[in-house]
Amino acid sequence: GPQRTRLIYAIMLEKISDGSESTVTVPSNANISWVKFSDDGSKLSFINTKGDDTELWIANVTTGKAKMAADHLNATTGDPCDWLHDNATLVCKFVPLSRGLAPSAPPVPSGPNVQESDGKTAQVATYEDMIKTAHDEELFAYYFTSQLGVVDGVVAGSQPAASRDLQRSHTVAERRVPPGHENQAADLAPSPDEWIR
Repeated sequence: GPQRTRLIYAIMLEKISDGSESTVTVPSNANISWVKFSDDGSKLSFINTKGDDTELWIANVTTGKAKMAADHLNATTGDPCDWLHDNATLVCKFVPLSRGLAPSAPPVPSGPNVQESDGKTAQVATYEDMIKTAHDEELFAYYFTSQLGVVDGVVAGSQPAASRDLQRSHTVAERRVPPGHENQAADLAPSPDEWIR
C-alpha cells in the first residue's frame, strides 16, 4: 500500500441544507485515504490501509453505514479505485491472485552492476539510481503489477476485469447516451463527444 498517507481515522458528513451531521462507520484502527463520492453523491468510498492489506470500503451517505467491499487492492502507485457513472460500480487495481512471495535477492549477482555518472544537471531530481540491479527490476515488477477488477458497490463483491499487467495508471471512460435514446444505445455510433474521462 501507500507509504505516505494522511492518518484519517474518522469521517463525518454534514448536510449543507440543514446542518445535520452523521458519522460514517469506519473499521477499528482505521487509516483512511482517498475518500470520494459517487457521481450522484449517494455513496462514499474510501481506502483503509492495514499492516498487511489495503481495503475498499463503501458507505451509504444517507445512513452513514459502511461495509468492506473488496480487499487486496494494489495502491502502490496511488488511488486504486474509480467510480463508474452508474454510481454502483468501481474499477480497481488489485494485487494479482497468483502473486507469490516477493523475489529474494540472489546470493551471487548474475553479472556486474554497471553505473554511469555522466548524467546532466536538472532542476527536478529524476532519481535515476533507484533501480540499480536486476533484482531491483524484479521487485519493481512484483510490487507494481496490478490486475484490474470491477467492484459492485451495492452487493460488495469483486471480479477480475482484465489480465494482470504493469499498470502505471488507469482512466475510466464511458459512453454517454443522450437522454431519450436509451433504447437505441446499441445503434449509436461512438463519437468523441459521447466519451468522457
